[in-house]
Amino acid sequence: MTLDSTDLALYTSLGMLNILFSSLVALTFLSSRELRQHPSGLIFSLSICELIMSYHSIIFVWDDMSFIQRFRLEPSILIISGYSIDQDYAKKVLCGMNQVLLTIGIVACLCYNIAICLDLVVTLYNPFISGHKRKKFYHSVTFLIVFYYTVYVNTENKFLSQCTAKPRFRLEIANSGAIGILLIVFFTIGVFSAIYAAWRFARGLRIVTEHNTQYLIRHILYVVGFVVLWVWPTISYVMKIYDRQSETIDTIAIATYCSSGFFLGMIRTSDPIFWKKAKECSFFRTQEIESATSDDAWNLPISVIVFGKLNVELAHCIIASLHGVFLTKKINSNSYQSFDAKNFTEIKIHRLNHYVRESANIWGITDSKFPHVEVEEVAPAIFEDIRNMCGMELHDLLSSLEPSENKESMFKIDESAGKSGSFFLFTSDNRIAIKTIKSRERKVMKKILKNYHTHLMKYQDSMLCRILGLFTLRVPGVSTLEIILMENILYKVNPSRVFDIKGSTVGRTAYKNGRVSGPYKDLDFIKMSQSLDLSQDDKDRMKAAILVDVNFLYLHKLMDYSLLLSISKYTEGKSYKQYSSIDLKYTYTMGIIDFLTVYSYWKSMEHTFNHIALGHKVKHVSVANPKNYANRFVNFIFSIIVPIMRRHSSFSIDWNYVSTL
Repeated sequence: MTLDSTDLALYTSLGMLNILFSSLVALTFLSSRELRQHPSGLIFSLSICELIMSYHSIIFVWDDMSFIQRFRLEPSILIISGYSIDQDYAKKVLCGMNQVLLTIGIVACLCYNIAICLDLVVTLYNPFISGHKRKKFYHSVTFLIVFYYTVYVNTENKFLSQCTAKPRFRLEIANSGAIGILLIVFFTIGVFSAIYAAWRFARGLRIVTEHNTQYLIRHILYVVGFVVLWVWPTISYVMKIYDRQSETIDTIAIATYCSSGFFLGMIRTSDPIFWKKAKECSFFRTQEIESATSDDAWNLPISVIVFGKLNVELAHCIIASLHGVFLTKKINSNSYQSFDAKNFTEIKIHRLNHYVRESANIWGITDSKFPHVEVEEVAPAIFEDIRNMCGMELHDLLSSLEPSENKESMFKIDESAGKSGSFFLFTSDNRIAIKTIKSRERKVMKKILKNYHTHLMKYQDSMLCRILGLFTLRVPGVSTLEIILMENILYKVNPSRVFDIKGSTVGRTAYKNGRVSGPYKDLDFIKMSQSLDLSQDDKDRMKAAILVDVNFLYLHKLMDYSLLLSISKYTEGKSYKQYSSIDLKYTYTMGIIDFLTVYSYWKSMEHTFNHIALGHKVKHVSVANPKNYANRFVNFIFSIIVPIMRRHSSFSIDWNYVSTL
């Protein structure tokens, strides 16, 4: 169909409004570090893609060649090429570039809209699934899909060498309909996400009630609007395939296509909270956003609204369930008893009917086939013995895990800033840490349990973090949770600084965008030049403890562990994990944590890729084979933290010597 000047003016105006609203959203999110965090950061990525799509939609309506001729854009290509190509070919190149970029914008927008809808479902199913992992997954999949379609467009339609699109096919989706697959995926996931969320809320999902209804209405409106806007270009294209054309449908299709960014931008910016955030952003003034992201019920994905609340509710359910497990136990003061092989592989199932009503209220789920919280406890006798070694009696556990003492404001939930994305729950008395782990880490713990238990019995000064229990939780309406119960290394410690030391120096800093995120790391310790001032006896004791621990980890092909080190004012008393400075000004508390990662085939592949990318610098990257990791770890500790040897020396652990300790 041919567009007259009135139509062109209308559709161009809609395209400019798309650009205006997309720019406003992008700048607001760009100026706020909080808003760029997952999952709300998906909207920032989506706005950038909509900017690309909106600009090229204007060219799309004008017709590529007409736009190029009207604004005389071909000289830009001639200048870049050094006038080595003629003007007609330059027009074709510009036309082809526009159609490829248009496809990139369309595909990326579809992918990020799919991700937003999928993230709603994932969050409602289990908010403890790592945001770090989800963010990387969404961006990676989007990149791969965009790359595939871009290559497909260029090879199939030869857009970069000749602009083959004809004026009457202006509504043609650039890759001959393959994007229709993404449209179907979005329609399916979008509708399912709205229905699933409505069902969860209707069944009593307990979150911030003044926000959930508003958000759900907005999410449904967003999905329905997107479907309505995109269904007309799809119908138009399908009709072209069968050599049928309707000017009315084409007109509606062009109008909806050109107004999509404006319509979706209106949905995002219609709430006063958005404008408050926009005014607080740096492009209006330099003040950082102070309001909590959880207060924004309209502009952020559901995760931001329910994430903290659901974490709290699920955390309370976890603590209450573990408390219920330990309530079934009897006091046993017999430590260092002999165990047989069955004790290390024993699995005990606890079905906690007492918590059914509470968990159902929390998650809005009642399942007749699974009417209870089920806790699977691994090797209860062995972990009881480990708790006895640590002086952790049953009444201590019950006191720390007491549900009434671990309400919303009384315990802390942290997501690991590292690659694992694990969640840590700290009880209100800060004595116990509960960490979510992956199923493969659970397998590693079960595999090394016997030797781990023996190691702690033999070396009471071992710095390995004391793992007090290994559990699998199955809560109605939530994916299975694998967790470990640990002694908090920093219990009764008020540190001035905390370090996470791996012995590697590539990217090992806590500073991100000028701010400290999480504990300080290796590069920060080097920069601060804050070595530990220990007596010779303490140096010898520390060296012996670390060597036998690292030997244990090396023999089990483990790597990626860290030395958690805190520096605090001096306090009297010592334990296996504490040392004092010679002048009695400081107490150093430390322990080896996160030691359940095996140097697997995938880790080996990661190391190989790092070697290709970084060359000789690969030896300073976190991932390394167990032997090199152990040597580097010990070298860093005893040349930087407790300097008793030269940095980057040819030191390597004498494993025969360690075995005699």
